[in-house]
Amino acid sequence: MIQFRGHYATQNAGPSSYPAPAPVPVPAPAAPARRLLPAVNKFAMWHNDAGLVVSPFNRTIPSVIDEPCEYTNSSTQHQHPKKRPDDLIWLAFYPIRDVNSGPLFSVLSVTREEIHNAIEEVPNGDGPAKYRLKEDLRNSWAQLEDSLLSVVESLMAPQSQIYPPIQYPRWPHQYGYKDANKSREGVLNAVRGAKGAFRMLAAVLSFALSLWLTPYEDDCFEKAFTYLATRPHDPIPRVWLDSLARSSICNLAPGTRPGAFINPYTSRWGRAFEFFCRASVPIWILWGENYKEKVKSISDPCMAKAYLPNDKLIEQAKMTTLEYSQLILPGRRNYRPLEGARAPPDTAQSSSGMDLPLDQRRSQSGGPYPSDTSAAGEGPAAKDPRANVERGALQKPHETWEMFFARMQEAYERRKTQEDPKMKQQREDHERYAAKHGWSKGSRVFIWEQDDIDASFYRRKPLGRDPEVIEGEWRQTTCHQRFFWGHLNQWDLCPHLPTQPPGAEPVLSEQDLDDLEDEDLHQLETQMNATFSANNEAVGPGMLLTVHATFARHTKIRTLEYDFPHSNIVDYLRLRHGFNATIGGWNPGCHATDKERKDCLARNESALVVKKLLYGPLDIQLEAQTFEAIVDFWNTALNQSLKLADLPMGWDISPTAPEESRLVLNRSIVACERAFGKKDGKDMYILQPCALSKHQSEWFVATPDATTVLLVYRSGWQTMFEIARGLLDLGIPFRTVIKMRKSQFQQRPSSFDSQGLGYRPNDFAPKPIDYLEYTEMRDEVLKSFVGRAIRMAGGLVGRIAAEIVPDVDVFAGPVYKDEVVAESVGDFCFVDDCLEDERLDVVCGVFRVQLNHQNQQAHSKSSFWPQHSTWLQSGLAGDQWTPRAEEFYRQRLKDFEDGRFNIFSSREWKTKHKMDVKALTSVRTTSRELASSFVRLPSLV
Repeated sequence: MIQFRGHYATQNAGPSSYPAPAPVPVPAPAAPARRLLPAVNKFAMWHNDAGLVVSPFNRTIPSVIDEPCEYTNSSTQHQHPKKRPDDLIWLAFYPIRDVNSGPLFSVLSVTREEIHNAIEEVPNGDGPAKYRLKEDLRNSWAQLEDSLLSVVESLMAPQSQIYPPIQYPRWPHQYGYKDANKSREGVLNAVRGAKGAFRMLAAVLSFALSLWLTPYEDDCFEKAFTYLATRPHDPIPRVWLDSLARSSICNLAPGTRPGAFINPYTSRWGRAFEFFCRASVPIWILWGENYKEKVKSISDPCMAKAYLPNDKLIEQAKMTTLEYSQLILPGRRNYRPLEGARAPPDTAQSSSGMDLPLDQRRSQSGGPYPSDTSAAGEGPAAKDPRANVERGALQKPHETWEMFFARMQEAYERRKTQEDPKMKQQREDHERYAAKHGWSKGSRVFIWEQDDIDASFYRRKPLGRDPEVIEGEWRQTTCHQRFFWGHLNQWDLCPHLPTQPPGAEPVLSEQDLDDLEDEDLHQLETQMNATFSANNEAVGPGMLLTVHATFARHTKIRTLEYDFPHSNIVDYLRLRHGFNATIGGWNPGCHATDKERKDCLARNESALVVKKLLYGPLDIQLEAQTFEAIVDFWNTALNQSLKLADLPMGWDISPTAPEESRLVLNRSIVACERAFGKKDGKDMYILQPCALSKHQSEWFVATPDATTVLLVYRSGWQTMFEIARGLLDLGIPFRTVIKMRKSQFQQRPSSFDSQGLGYRPNDFAPKPIDYLEYTEMRDEVLKSFVGRAIRMAGGLVGRIAAEIVPDVDVFAGPVYKDEVVAESVGDFCFVDDCLEDERLDVVCGVFRVQLNHQNQQAHSKSSFWPQHSTWLQSGLAGDQWTPRAEEFYRQRLKDFEDGRFNIFSSREWKTKHKMDVKALTSVRTTSRELASSFVRLPSLV
């Protein structure tokens, strides 16, 4: 998973009284600016009870804070910030979200069936039988634990001389998951303790990694990873470190760690706060009210110098006291707020990601129901809860879930009797995908929740578009609690229904395991142990085996499932370029001028022209006259000064073309709007249903290529669904856009240099495990919401995506809507999902390879496949996916199957597939300009 590792560090410059200097031309930067991780600030806040509070990361104080408590590995005790002593500072890094995902930690996400069969009986001689976990599960957990402990030990050893000592938690093996037990319950207790301990271990490792973070986001872990990969004894494999980087341990997004309150008079961790900020871990320094007197006895003078604001800033903080008078601090849980004070709107949720308590959330949102505006339980919602339903959920007031399902089933059956072939095909596509994969990015997911007042009433609630939220609820239900409506592309999750059919044997669910983790573990020891694993054997070889087994389990080695329906070259020229080879002849007067004649072909060079058009080498049986016409097309299209009036009769946009073959743009089928492309200012064509069409759409098709516009009219596609499917089948790049006001659009931050699959030394030679890691990361990207944008990008990345991204994801329309594709008339623009280079580089398998040993900062990009930008400049890049490109794609896959995992730089890829790119580009450019002139004709507007 490609994870967000921070945000921009911005500086606001105040107004200046000096005259503005004369403008000086500034050269364009050679590469995108590198994105910085969060930097240390000195945000001063004054709390009514706690006095001065300073944070190097946050402008607010969290709204949910637990009282300090004794150490326990219960997950609910550490998800909110507390006052932490120096030896437990690592608890500020406790992962709020689930850690049991990704290539490494997925072994902890044990399914219900695996838990049901994980405990086996062990013979014990004449004594009573014992029980323990099966060997494969024990070994996978042990290998993960040994690897993580080895990394922690290596990273913390150099830091022990700089920072105060810390008290480590009990490690997973100390709960006895490796040992035999007298009962099944004893094994379950060991599993519960070990799972909680793995989460503690994740917190310790995140803390250890943070102390090595560099300032820039693109290589923030490189210092630590290089140290681990080059340690003298038992170096850690790079492929394992890459998998670690994609886990929640290395997720530096804000709101993923609770943070901590620090006593500045006793703490000696001040010099590490810079690294905590880089990791987006919030810290609140409690100076209190009498800070001027207490600071004289501070144990670390650097703390006061760096994090005690001056008197002016403190006075400014006191002026905003009312903003924080309703918030909670450790030991100040039951104070009364100042009369008339209220929290400002922007403090409803702190930047650390802490949610308000349930009662406060309901009061801010207007009560427990969307239409309830009273927080005191008054109004129609309190009198009749069944009258309030979620807006947009299709549930009617007073309608029970049984009544809703009956109405939906009736509408579904009625729809099937009325739908046309296109509607039927779309519904069946949705149903086939749902049966095979479950919920998709284009489908909406609803959950039925029980009413707080009327326990017999359930309300249908949308889950939004956040994939983590949807996946979290999805995993809590079984197939017997999920229902799909193909005609609406909607899912219903019903947790109140039985998890299995009547009579089925119940099994322990994942939610049961999470609940068991939070139970009181008083029967187990709570003494912390500062020792690491007793296993002193090398972990590096085992790490490779672990990664290989993980990828083998999660990466399905697929045969080619997608097949492009290539037409013959005659149909390609007729639909794409409007040239009819059956009526075309030899027209030397239209051929290229003397300057361009070197690329022209003789009348008998038919095999060469087919190859140049990327349709060879293929066995094509055509009449000699047809081949001659194709050569004539090539020579004519090389003439860049050619005008519409000069075109021979074989072109359907020529004035001399026969009437029965002349192209007529039927504007009553599809409307074509010309807009200005945002990036280059050139024409962007927006294809949308005409005003009288019964097939209206929420999104439209956009393309900068006029030949694509004419292809749509020649093919007779009438709906956005047909156009998108047709372009996908041909491998033609396009965009799906929606129209919105510019004032509603949120500009996406500028991109930064991509790191692709990560950094490698200059002697790097990929091995099978590196290719498996690439396929795992590639599939994660393509299965995410950005996969649809990559599929529509066409070219090689579109071909790779076609194996994974289904058509229905494209038909769902834009998801993020974070890039302006074209400017429309007035205050409107057309927007689509932004496609970042980092995602494209992952799909192409790009590594940052060190140039030499002397300069560790200089890297070049080498890849399994040509980069997207390199492919577009190569001789294989046609105006759609061609048979020659498909031949290259299949041959490259065969190389991987045969164990040839060589990578090439951009220059090497261009050299290998240079071909006749200049002439082919000239042919496509001429055809595009002619098509653009035809679309611009006044008679056609």
